[in-house]
Amino acid sequence: MIAASALPGHLTVVSCRLDDDSDLPLSTALNVLDAEEVARRRRFVYPRDADRFTRSRGFLRLCLSEDLDMPAHRIPIAYGPAGKPYVPGADLEFNISHAGALAVLAISYTGPVGIDLEFAGRGARLEGDLAGLTRRCMTPAEQEAIFAETGAARSRRFLEFWTAKEARMKLTGEGMHLAPKSIELQLRAGRATGYLSPSAPPASLAYHAMKDHNAICCVAT
Repeated sequence: MIAASALPGHLTVVSCRLDDDSDLPLSTALNVLDAEEVARRRRFVYPRDADRFTRSRGFLRLCLSEDLDMPAHRIPIAYGPAGKPYVPGADLEFNISHAGALAVLAISYTGPVGIDLEFAGRGARLEGDLAGLTRRCMTPAEQEAIFAETGAARSRRFLEFWTAKEARMKLTGEGMHLAPKSIELQLRAGRATGYLSPSAPPASLAYHAMKDHNAICCVAT
């Protein structure tokens, strides 16, 4: 596991590669799954998907174990009404995101947190429908900032805005019940620096550097 950084406000972001044992041996991850997770692993059709799930859950449990001083396999992970995971009675909140063979985990000690991860290379696959996606998901000001860019920079700007919106959706656990276009980003020089709406609960955003993975990661708190 790679401790990516400690961001301001007692917030930690950690990443884990899921396709090999370089960050987390599969055997270690298997040993900390609970019974429901073991059963879920068995339902995957493809071994790669089963292994990614196993490492992701093991990664989550081992990170939480360090902070909660509790055996990883005994941590009770519950889910809120909208499906956001939490540990009952714990004085921390967390959120996890996946993109292919990479997982990122944000752990907050001061309140709710949401995190989203996208590979920058995904932008090339979006180019055919980028204009349509931009008009459906972005406000007029955000559209203007995206269309002001060209080529790969345009796709990257879209993904920067999208990860900010997705992180805000996950902050409260609302997910896609909170329409992307209803989330208005504060922009400075064409870049997202905060949230204008929804105004409740108030939220801030921070991008987390993922240069080694060519990925874009945004955290909402």
